[in-house]
Amino acid sequence: MRAANLSIFADTRHFVLGTGIWRAARIFGAALLALAVKSAPCQVDSVGLPAQVPTAERMVVSKNQLRTPQKAQQAIERAQEDFLHARYDSAQRNVQRALDICPHYALAFTFQGIINLRSGNNAEAASAFQRAINEDPSAGSAYLGMGIVFNSEGRFREAIVPLDRAAPLLASSWLLHFESTWAHLGIGDSAAGLRDATSAEVLAESDPEKLAGVAYLRGVAHFQMRDYDAASRYFKEAVRHDPKGTFATLAKERAQQIGDDRTKER
Repeated sequence: MRAANLSIFADTRHFVLGTGIWRAARIFGAALLALAVKSAPCQVDSVGLPAQVPTAERMVVSKNQLRTPQKAQQAIERAQEDFLHARYDSAQRNVQRALDICPHYALAFTFQGIINLRSGNNAEAASAFQRAINEDPSAGSAYLGMGIVFNSEGRFREAIVPLDRAAPLLASSWLLHFESTWAHLGIGDSAAGLRDATSAEVLAESDPEKLAGVAYLRGVAHFQMRDYDAASRYFKEAVRHDPKGTFATLAKERAQQIGDDRTKER
């Protein structure tokens, strides 16, 4: 099969996610980021902490978090619960309460970015994530949020920069490796994309939606390398993992398009 005949895939941005599902992917990323952000480890300057505090514990919170009043932290905890239960207006109010109490609270700006990301206000989301980074340069979740914004806009090369900054801060984040896979495939770097996909697959554990997403992007990578048999296998694998999910829908479309083009070739 000649690659030139697969013109439907000429636009990498269209192929990686497909027309009409950018909103679903953005919401997916926002929800996972909201789940992860409170437990994500951040680097911290340990100067001033007692020498007997173990190194692992010294890495739990940032200096910005340590300086944040408890009432502001509690407001963000409520915002997280609100967001995860689809109470978005209440989440926004709690974020604003946290910022009223502590105007330099990085995690509050990160949640502001997540709320804007979910609603499609990418410019406001990017601004909030950048403010979080300005307040706390170790805010790994804010760098990840910036990467999600850029990926959702097809600005893959720009996405790699904040994702690389997030990598040492969020090494165990499935979402980070997934977004990095997406960004590298977006610029046509299939080898780097597959390396990131391997890391994402390990961290996906048994989650069917995550496994389907990884399988789908593996299919994209093999398509880029013109290994159409492998691409078709991974698209089918995505369907097996999560038959009714977003990535299964995409994978079915891509597998069908490859099959149709092969039929035309005969």
